[in-house]
Amino acid sequence: MQTEVFGFSNYRDYLSHRIQTTEEGRGYQKQLAIAAKCQSSYLSQVLSGNANLTLEQAFGICHFWDFDKDQTDFYMALVSKERAGTPKLRDYIDAKIEAIRVKKANLSNRFDENQSVNPEQKVEYYSNWYMPVIHTMVAIPRFRQAPAIARQLNLPVETVDYALNQLEKSGLVAKTADGWTNTARDIHLRSDSPLNYHYHNMVRMLANRRMQESTPGESLHYSAVYSLSESDFAKIKQELLTMLENTRLTVLSSPEETAAAFTLDFFRM
Repeated sequence: MQTEVFGFSNYRDYLSHRIQTTEEGRGYQKQLAIAAKCQSSYLSQVLSGNANLTLEQAFGICHFWDFDKDQTDFYMALVSKERAGTPKLRDYIDAKIEAIRVKKANLSNRFDENQSVNPEQKVEYYSNWYMPVIHTMVAIPRFRQAPAIARQLNLPVETVDYALNQLEKSGLVAKTADGWTNTARDIHLRSDSPLNYHYHNMVRMLANRRMQESTPGESLHYSAVYSLSESDFAKIKQELLTMLENTRLTVLSSPEETAAAFTLDFFRM
């Protein structure tokens, strides 16, 4: 829930959101008031828009929420924006708010990447669609041999053998008595990498092919165009980033039984 704060543009909205979604009931607002060192009635005035939190009160609430530095900086900036007395100061704080959002939106800052995978190996890895797929598949017991992978992906065994050998050179897979398996080493593209467009385009081509081949209900494909407010655009973007983090955590602890691809696009038209 804490990462949701980056999707809000008003500190009161987030404060109200935390109160409304807690399972602790009315007592939660009292706990927040204690953390802010103010009366619960004053906090009610803040929520109704008739008063503002002081920076000291906001900082106490951030501590109560166990916010990290970025979350605290962001929430304090939202409070400062509401308290700003001039348009120029509000614009200055808005720029700080956006800078924090950009930092948190950069997935390469969220996911740990092992820098020992050198640039040449990374280019090889992302130069075709099957290298990342094979890297993922070898964690599944029934796909630890090249022929089984080749049959599943409809590729020549020689292509799979080549891919496995390249992955081994990169330290991403290893050969054991039971066949190939992936290692603990991870690989991730930075958001500013020139390989991004090529890689994302390849995966989306796979999605289009799968859409044509799969039976109804087997896969999930969704596309839509919305009109919405700027604040809701930022909120949905943050919710999607939070969902991606949660999805990654789920996958990391999930038994290896099948391979799946996940694509997501959310952008201004």
